[in-house]
Amino acid sequence: PPNAIMPENALELVKSAIEEKRQDDAALALYWDCIQSQEQRELAPEAYCLLYSAFYEPRRQQDLDALIDTACQHRFTDVDVLAFLAEGEFQAERYENALKLYDRLFTLKGLDETGFQHLKLACFKRRPFDDFANLLLQRCLKDRPDDESIIQFLYSQYLLTDHFTHTGNATAIYQRVLQDEPTNLAARTALCECYFRHGKHDLAMAEAEAG
Repeated sequence: PPNAIMPENALELVKSAIEEKRQDDAALALYWDCIQSQEQRELAPEAYCLLYSAFYEPRRQQDLDALIDTACQHRFTDVDVLAFLAEGEFQAERYENALKLYDRLFTLKGLDETGFQHLKLACFKRRPFDDFANLLLQRCLKDRPDDESIIQFLYSQYLLTDHFTHTGNATAIYQRVLQDEPTNLAARTALCECYFRHGKHDLAMAEAEAG
């Protein structure tokens, strides 16, 4: 169970297994107990890495998913290990897991430039576009308001996805697109509709006349 306290002899077994970098079933079970426990946190980073390496090549998807979820749910804070896991999941094109880890790194202010770019690419490649990807990219845009790749991707997805087409976030994106593309009819039409739906009829009329 989460936060369980490991018996002293089990901790010694974990330390021994880690020192030997064992990845047999008995050792993996010990590592699982270690990352679920609040005891001996100094052992958790190596336990995560050994578990991940053991699951990666055989593509043990359920185990990988559970490992990533554990790191996020337990608010694991080792930036180097989180980055290692995120990069592995990104390269394996398991974008759902990668984004969970990049989200955690973003919260910890632990994203380097490569991680930031991979976070964006994972959002761009992952389907379907949903609230999770939207929130992540909005956070990225707040951090880097002039990132044209994010603006253009969100613009395309907002037009394609009814759930987002007329939201406040969409309004801001349409405005940004029109700053650079004043003759973009699709963006102007969508912006007019946003204003109209939000009760801003004067703005909707002004935007229509400007177009």
